[in-house]
Amino acid sequence: MTAPLYAGARAGLPDSVAALRRIVEAAAALDIRAEPAARADADPAAHPGAHPAARARAVTLRGDGWSVGLDAGDRGLDLAAEACDAVVMRGIKEMAVHFLAEIDPPAAEALRWSDGARPGALAADFQAWTWRGARAPVMPGLDRLVFEVEDAARYAGAPMHVRLLVPPVETGDGEGAAWPRQKPNGGLAWPAGPQALATRVYTVRRADVARGEVEIDAVVHGDDLLAGWAARARPGWRLGALGPSGGPPAADAALMAAADLCALPALARAFEAAPGRRGLAVVAAPPEAAAYLAPPPGIALRLLPPDTAPEALADALLDAAEAAMGAADPPRWWIAAETAAVRRARVRLDALGVPRDRRDCVAYWRA
Repeated sequence: MTAPLYAGARAGLPDSVAALRRIVEAAAALDIRAEPAARADADPAAHPGAHPAARARAVTLRGDGWSVGLDAGDRGLDLAAEACDAVVMRGIKEMAVHFLAEIDPPAAEALRWSDGARPGALAADFQAWTWRGARAPVMPGLDRLVFEVEDAARYAGAPMHVRLLVPPVETGDGEGAAWPRQKPNGGLAWPAGPQALATRVYTVRRADVARGEVEIDAVVHGDDLLAGWAARARPGWRLGALGPSGGPPAADAALMAAADLCALPALARAFEAAPGRRGLAVVAAPPEAAAYLAPPPGIALRLLPPDTAPEALADALLDAAEAAMGAADPPRWWIAAETAAVRRARVRLDALGVPRDRRDCVAYWRA
């Protein structure tokens, strides 16, 4: 894509200022940064001591490759979205619908975007993947799964995550599965009841454009979604995929990373994307993880036992890295692990005053 995409919408809300405040709070819980925007009628004195984004009537939420301007007016909450591509724009719209549904469900359903909608159509980034089979496990607990895809080049770039949609057992090979369809408000209508899909986000470990293949390294345990499906799937079975989205952490500073087994594919992709990275990576995984990750020479790798408690994983990184918090060269933080590890990391990073635009704290799973 050579130019960003734009879309605007208005949510008819009786108290748009209160709605804006709730959206900012919800975004903060996800480490999405909010920047107050200038408005002539903003009155900081009306909310002394409040965070500027919480008291403003105009705020911009920002992420990698996207932004959403929010302006609380008398006629409702105006939204102005900018995205680097159609996948990210779909994600913005879904996020907006989700936030608004928590505040005013009718307003969320009534939302309409200026770039139109195709109600009933598949999402622009949807593809059906065909199961080819499993290759030898890359390490204890991590299997490599191979899929045939129509457009492997789509998954060969910097965006590295896909949302896989696993059909219910009753659909067998997936040919009769119901896939999510676009709604007029920019969200997706998901099949329910017997046709409900199980979904989870995975990292594309490798895309082979010549062979038309995508490889996913999936954690194997009793209730794992993808590995469980793969255990019963036969070649030719199909599942759905949305994406890709989400790239590796920016290589503009030293990297301080923590990961467990589930996040190893993403961390490996981050290392491959920037072989000149420097910093520290603390990983709770089997010893084979060192060869799998192949960290750049500038990355110090510390391996912890695979059964390390999530909070201990976060503490191990923070304890080792606090000394690296130099004002002249603040590091970038990347923590991807079980929910408790991410929660602990956020608390400690807040205490250190690390701004949200310098960190990515993502819960990959919940114990």
